[in-house]
Amino acid sequence: MSVLQQKNKDILESKLAKVANVFHDVSNLNVEEAILDFQMKNKINMLIMINNKHSFFENLFFKKLIHHIGFHIKTPFLVIPSKTE
Repeated sequence: MSVLQQKNKDILESKLAKVANVFHDVSNLNVEEAILDFQMKNKINMLIMINNKHSFFENLFFKKLIHHIGFHIKTPFLVIPSKTE
């Protein structure tokens, strides 16, 4: 986990301190496979992801993970738009 990812995780943990939640670290080179595999192996109530804005070129060359996962996941899926600054 990168320093920025750890910082963001710490912020989320502090914001969600009063809400029952569990964070899991999953290692896999393919994010989509890791999410789908985790969903199959664990009883999860909901998957929440942040939808970051991408540049024009990123949209051309990379598939949108959130759109692809949304069609295959078997649990409720909440997508939160990223805060634009």
